[in-house]
Amino acid sequence: MFDGQDKKHHGAKQSNNTEKGFDRRQNQTITIRRDKREKLLDKKRRMAGGDEHGGDSGAAVNMDPMAYDITSNPALIPLELLPQFVEMARSEQQDYAFHGTLMIRKLLSVESNPPIEEVVATNVVPLFVHYMSLEAYPRLQFEAAWALTNIASGTAEHTHLVIEAGAVPLFISLLSSPDEDCREQGTWAIGNLGGEGDKCRDYVLDLGGMGPLLNLITSPNNKITLLRNAVWALSNLCRGKPQPKLEHVSIALPVLASLLNHHDDEVVVDAAWAISYISDGANDRIQAVLESGVLARIIQLLQAPTAAMQTPAIRTIGNIATGNDRQTQMVINSGGLPPLHFLLQHTKRAIKKETCWTLSNICAGHRDQLQAVINANLFPQLLKCIQAPELEVKKEAVWCVANACSGGTKEQNRYLVSIGVVVPLCELLQIFDPKILSVALEALAGFLEFAEEEKALSNSPRNVVVDAIAECGGIELIEKLQTHQNNDVYHNAVSILETYFVTEGVTGGNEVSAAAAGGFQFDPNAGSFGPNNGFSF
Repeated sequence: MFDGQDKKHHGAKQSNNTEKGFDRRQNQTITIRRDKREKLLDKKRRMAGGDEHGGDSGAAVNMDPMAYDITSNPALIPLELLPQFVEMARSEQQDYAFHGTLMIRKLLSVESNPPIEEVVATNVVPLFVHYMSLEAYPRLQFEAAWALTNIASGTAEHTHLVIEAGAVPLFISLLSSPDEDCREQGTWAIGNLGGEGDKCRDYVLDLGGMGPLLNLITSPNNKITLLRNAVWALSNLCRGKPQPKLEHVSIALPVLASLLNHHDDEVVVDAAWAISYISDGANDRIQAVLESGVLARIIQLLQAPTAAMQTPAIRTIGNIATGNDRQTQMVINSGGLPPLHFLLQHTKRAIKKETCWTLSNICAGHRDQLQAVINANLFPQLLKCIQAPELEVKKEAVWCVANACSGGTKEQNRYLVSIGVVVPLCELLQIFDPKILSVALEALAGFLEFAEEEKALSNSPRNVVVDAIAECGGIELIEKLQTHQNNDVYHNAVSILETYFVTEGVTGGNEVSAAAAGGFQFDPNAGSFGPNNGFSF
């Protein structure tokens, strides 16, 4: 039944303004982001552990570098001791080298305004990279890696300095270290590099960083903090634009499929986000995700008790809906539509917006897929979304209606008219966003054309959509748009008025308002037609 060709087609009445949902997402700056990513940078600086309580903050400052040890509170260590700590770190005596490295790492672990620039200026970065290679001294490896991770969590210049010093292959090697702390520190570093940007991310992937990370994740008896950091790092390696090569990230899908059933919510959320990143793009990426068998679990997560789980789940479903008809049909066949009822009423704007975006792509598919949306009784709630206060939600919801009108059958258009689609479309004509106005006008034009055909077939004197527009004050709203500066809005408004509301108060048997009848007096002095001339009230 479904030919599997690329979506999204929009039927015989395809609109010039119709856009694939995938393209709309690329062109919009408003996108769903991870809740964690809204609060934190993509790079995370590792703070000191909870066992480091330090002394009395009111005590006199001790300028003896040996007075501070592993239990010292980083905030109480004087920055003035940095030169002495650097000298110790350069010592050939292992104990001194360890102590100096430890103290520098502590200075970099303060909660606010860490002295990254001051530490970088001492030229210890190459030294710490060397220490990371000393497998016989895992504690020194660990402290050096922690210090470098926190340096790399600074600016892009700091990150590139660490990379150019040759640290990345050593960070990757730490993922396979026999020392658990070193393994965990490796995940922090890899996650930060993945979050820095596509070039750093691809550098890690080109060096083969994905394999050791997956091996670490699947190793038995990982402590939960290690696993959480590793899955966060994995999600960062899968994200970003331009996207990583599919062959680099698709190998993670079997592991991610397993992680979706983990008992720890944070692990599940990061795994779901990684899958959403992989599914975002061309049909081969969508197919790889579908073949991994995650779809049923992702649909379950749409009904999860937290928005943190629902958000990456609806993002993944939306990505799949941009695929070909076969791929979209898998969402329908797997029971993906019923959970969308709740998401369309969600308290979070971003989830409502994403759900409307998902449905706009399904509505742009095969007519049987549009019928599935109708059968799921989702359109009444979509009409409420058109009337929602959030502009982004309105914008995506009106695309659902426009795509349905453009590609739907007469029976499907008849259904939409019967549930009152005209009123919310007319209400949108008061919005200032020209894209929303244009799409709403094109949808109204489509329904007017459908109703005109219905009138002719039934020998009725009335066009029911003309009546509905007149009754809700839509004619006056369309008239006002004749002066809109956007050409698409202007032309669509004029076309509707000339076609359906232009004959001295009567068009095809439909009485219209006096405003409509008098709103089209030609002004011979107006010159050529345009958004601000050609018609006068």
